[in-house]
Amino acid sequence: MILTGYDGTLEGLGALRWALEHAEDDENIVVLSSVGRERGPLTLPALPGRSDRARALLESLWMEDAEALDSEIELVVDEDAPAEALARIAEERRARLVVVGHRRRGRAAALHVSVAGRLLELAPCPVVVVA
Repeated sequence: MILTGYDGTLEGLGALRWALEHAEDDENIVVLSSVGRERGPLTLPALPGRSDRARALLESLWMEDAEALDSEIELVVDEDAPAEALARIAEERRARLVVVGHRRRGRAAALHVSVAGRLLELAPCPVVVVA
């Protein structure tokens, strides 16, 4: 099984396409979208209802992208921070690989926690970062 992180961005969609291209013939692909946030220097308290709005937005974006992909893919939405959720689901489902996209952030990068960087510390299996 290949586990792919998906956040509705072009980078997330690129990671999913990479997983589809590299999956074995009978291999399942599970897509994980997290409505949680990574902790970092500027982490603010969650706003009331943010999780529900984020879940609805991710599911809406997924419906558009999944139609274009023409594949049977399972979508899992999780409440944990993305790296923690990906590592936990990878372990629970015994993933062969975890695939995530990476967005270059320029000068603001120091203010954000990289999901890919954190995932490399936590994942129980190899991680592919698609740029």
